[in-house]
Amino acid sequence: MLLRRCLKGSRRATAASFSTKSIRVRQHVNPLSQRYQEPIALPEWTTVFPPPPAQLHLDIGCARAQYLMKLSTMRPDTCFLGVEIRQPLVVEAMERIGTLGLSNIHILHGNMNVHLDAIVSSLVPHYTIGSVSIFHPDPWMKKRHVKRRVVNHAFVADLARLLPTDTPVFLQTDVLDLFEYMVQVFQDQPDLYTQDDTASGANAMGLPTDRESAVLGDGGDIYRTTFYTTGRTV
Repeated sequence: MLLRRCLKGSRRATAASFSTKSIRVRQHVNPLSQRYQEPIALPEWTTVFPPPPAQLHLDIGCARAQYLMKLSTMRPDTCFLGVEIRQPLVVEAMERIGTLGLSNIHILHGNMNVHLDAIVSSLVPHYTIGSVSIFHPDPWMKKRHVKRRVVNHAFVADLARLLPTDTPVFLQTDVLDLFEYMVQVFQDQPDLYTQDDTASGANAMGLPTDRESAVLGDGGDIYRTTFYTTGRTV
């Protein structure tokens, strides 16, 4: 298995306009808690994003979404949807998006292990999901907490069923154990995904995340790979 390591050279994203006084929230929340199992309200997407046929990028676990805000200014013709389980961060991000006047980005409060089908199904009548990113998800390193990870076999199978053929799913983390785990979960379903072993060492979105820049600046490693949907289903 090939581990894609970033070059040690730091390429920091500097955009002062995206800095904000952040509220304090818990770093991790239990996605298995009953409060995160309830149905969520979904907007009418054609009133949220520019008119179709704009392509859409789905980011799973976007935190404060400052990274997505930077991407949305770089790619005004692409719609960006971030999903975050910690609701205070969603409120903060949406307030900032409104202040900046960004029209091609939306942040949604949801649990992707519960709401994936509902979210994607509500999008596809209008928008084509062109790519998906799972960058630096919660590692949940304790053995008894592994079941809380967003990437699991059921999630990966559902994602393949819902996405168009040849949709790239970008994985990235600075935790080697988590990287190997995620890769194995995707590789366990070879009928659903093919792995791109020729992906470059750079961030697939063309811009490093804040965590990525910090890790590289401290001399750490970034592990990344890309899987493409085959169009088959289980």
